[in-house]
Parts: sequence; C-alpha cells; structure tokens
Amino acid sequence: DGSGKTALIKFFKNRLESNGKNVKTIFMGWRNFKNPLLKIASKIYLKNKKEKEKERIDRYKPRSWFFYLTYYSELWLRYIKIFISNKDYILFDRYFYDELVFSSKQKFYFFRKITPRPDLCFVLKPDIKTLRERKQKVSQEKLNYFYENLNKISKLCNSVNIKSPKKPEEIYEIFKIYRTRILKKQHKRVHLWK
Repeated sequence: DGSGKTALIKFFKNRLESNGKNVKTIFMGWRNFKNPLLKIASKIYLKNKKEKEKERIDRYKPRSWFFYLTYYSELWLRYIKIFISNKDYILFDRYFYDELVFSSKQKFYFFRKITPRPDLCFVLKPDIKTLRERKQKVSQEKLNYFYENLNKISKLCNSVNIKSPKKPEEIYEIFKIYRTRILKKQHKRVHLWK
C-alpha cells in the first residue's frame, strides 16, 4: 500500500481508452470475496484490533496450504471472469503474486505452476520516505525483506521494477517500450503491482 498502484492503473486505463483500446481493470486484493470461507476469515481478521495496529507490510508472510488453496480458488474465480471478457487490455491491481512470493519453496514451486502468467508485470518500489509521506508505517528492515521477496517475480514473468515515486507519464512511456517488445497477443494482460 502507498506505492501509487491504483492511481497509476487509472492513468493507464484513461490513456489506453483515449487511444481507442477496450480496457478492464480488476482488483485482486484482500476484499470483495466470492468464496464464503474467505469472507468469514476476512471479517475475523479485520475485527482483530491487533492486526489493524500492525504494520501493513506484516501481513505478508508464509501461510498454510489450506490458506493458499482457498485464496487461489478466489483469485481464479476473479481471473476467469475477467479473462473471458475479451478486452484489449486487462489491468490488475495486485495479483496472485502478492501472496505467492512469500510462500515456502514447496508452495512457491507448486502454485507458480497453476498461476496464469501476465504478459508484463510492473513492480512499484517506493522508498521508505515516500511510504511514510503516504502514512504507511514500515521499518527499512521490513521494507528490504518485502522487496527481496518481490524480486522472485522476475522468475515468474516479464517484470519491470519501478523505483517510485515516478510520474504516471514516465511509467506509461516505459510501458510503451515493453508493449512494443512483449505484448503481441490479441488479449493483453497487464499487471500493475507493488
């Protein structure tokens, strides 16, 4: 949180649509669950005051097989619905990788096999000063741990690390370069992710 994902996705969507493209966005984060187990778990988690007081970055940690199977079922429901929408571009706010990069080796190996690969993934990496200006509580040590895990994404798909803050226009220019090189399929899935 605090990297500017949502604002960037809105900028991309507006820019692509102004160029005549048909664009859909989807949030793949921790809300709006369809899976009843996750709805209940989320309510319990969010009611726990201690969890609210923790640094948000502490949510990212290894979890059980049951958690990953349940969470993945939810994400697949969202993914299939949007994938069959036949859009020119699909912009994801968060992705399967949010939790996957923090899993154990065995879970990482298993779940990466059943994770759809986006054509391009932007990994937004704001510095600690920017995060604190955006009211995010985080230590440099925890931020480093978080970014070390995010580096695993480069093993999973074409990814671009963006040290932010950067203006949306600058990031869009980077996107255009990669789009020319990579995005040649009829259905283009672009994933913007912190």
